[in-house]
Amino acid sequence: MNDYIVEVTVKRKQTWRLKTRKMLMVLLGVAFMVLEAFVPFAAVCGVAVFTGAYVLFKRWNLEFEYALAGMSLDITKIMSKETRKEVQSLNLMELSCIVEGFEKNIGGIKFDKICDYSSLEEKAAVDALVYESGICRTAYLIDADNEIGKKVKLLFPGKIVRGDRCESKS
Repeated sequence: MNDYIVEVTVKRKQTWRLKTRKMLMVLLGVAFMVLEAFVPFAAVCGVAVFTGAYVLFKRWNLEFEYALAGMSLDITKIMSKETRKEVQSLNLMELSCIVEGFEKNIGGIKFDKICDYSSLEEKAAVDALVYESGICRTAYLIDADNEIGKKVKLLFPGKIVRGDRCESKS
């Protein structure tokens, strides 16, 4: 019964902050290259900035892969479609609740940690998988409109809440 495997890849949207950082790094590199006419070692700094920009640009091109196998949800970060790093493995049996339509500025729920593994798309629905251990409450944000989000809701219909009604397990 628990032998299903579902995988979904979600591409992270580039925010305006990230685009601004990229633009500033390129402008800084160009400025150092122009300064080469006046300062002898400015080209070395320019090459270093361009090299750093290349490395960071690859890291900033993110995708997340959600893999649901049995009662385990594995989240993998894919950087520039070549480097994979497993960032989280969640045991769904320990799930406290699923906050449907999660918004970061909910007044009633206080989280100690929020891990955002969503696409950051403006119109994408986001669910929070909430885990509690002792006094620590953590929310893992995932995109809700894909096969994984729907499957998790089907597995745990009694744990779905809206807004700020996520009760602690006592």
